[in-house]
Amino acid sequence: MDDILENVADWFPDSKIAKDFSSKQTRGSMMVKNVIGKLNKEDLSTKLRSCHFTLLVDESTDISTTEKMAMVVIYFDVEIGKVQYRFYRLVDLKEAKAESIFAAIKTCLDNKIPIANVIALGTDGANVMIGARNSVLSRFRDAQPNIFHIHCTCHVAALCAADACKTFPKFIEQLCMD
Repeated sequence: MDDILENVADWFPDSKIAKDFSSKQTRGSMMVKNVIGKLNKEDLSTKLRSCHFTLLVDESTDISTTEKMAMVVIYFDVEIGKVQYRFYRLVDLKEAKAESIFAAIKTCLDNKIPIANVIALGTDGANVMIGARNSVLSRFRDAQPNIFHIHCTCHVAALCAADACKTFPKFIEQLCMD
């Protein structure tokens, strides 16, 4: 952040404001969160209201007391003519159960983005995500029957790597995980 802020005057040599601009990390972080972040969030939400998209979700499995869920969207941006992969949200979850996860997703869509715009859901293979009953996918299918599931290729690769690691002595796998 400090490097970016030091270069503002160089990037805008015609601007008196840029020449006089000074900021440190805290103020710069607040600008990113409260100005740039909000504008990006509004822009992305506007685009998602008018197109179909894939939603990728994954909840954390770390040792903290607060569960987190990351959300990424994949959509075709007609303005630039390209498929875009964009970070959408990082959400605190009360618990990593299907009901809470689905409720958090619906809340993040702000009731402004129709759930019918979600044409695919990308997740790991956890039962809470893709189980036949009482899963995030089953709840999506209640609201959007035509949705399909995409198994996350990163999780598939991780499962393959974990299986391959079974041929190594245990201490090597533990060393890598640490």
